[in-house]
Amino acid sequence: MQATARKRGATVRVRDLTNELAARLGQADPARGEPLVVEDRIAKTRSIHVIVIWDKWADLSPSDRSPVILDAYAKAKRLQGSTITATIGVTGEESLRMGLLPYGIVMMVRRGDRASPAELARAMAGAGGVVLKVGSSTELRFATREQAEDAYRELSQKVPGPYWAIVQEQARAE
Repeated sequence: MQATARKRGATVRVRDLTNELAARLGQADPARGEPLVVEDRIAKTRSIHVIVIWDKWADLSPSDRSPVILDAYAKAKRLQGSTITATIGVTGEESLRMGLLPYGIVMMVRRGDRASPAELARAMAGAGGVVLKVGSSTELRFATREQAEDAYRELSQKVPGPYWAIVQEQARAE
């Protein structure tokens, strides 16, 4: 009985995540905030590689995340005649370790600034991307430079001043 209830709960959780991701994909700009959706469309083969970065599915195994992505795309009718040939579903921390979020925005806070660290953190949380704790600082991370630049412009409008910097993490040599 307990195993059946757990399985039913897991099924409901997967359905809810699928519906939430499908709703996100139906938005005009699904690349803002979490889930962060990164698509690589290959016109020649009419295929799509999809990465979805989302902390909400930390409790799902990586193999359970791919069906959520595929079902959400089908539900959102976003394929436009293309086929998804590769999916990666990861959390923010997993994506950082894998090098999938090489662009970041960091806060430049100095004593005596007009904007408080809390005000800067609130602005950062509303600017899209994936908010991650990196060492002792909080960073807003992105898969593409364009996403980082869009968020930088938005943050500079919300809280003008020398508070923001775009950084790019270099690939580590193996």
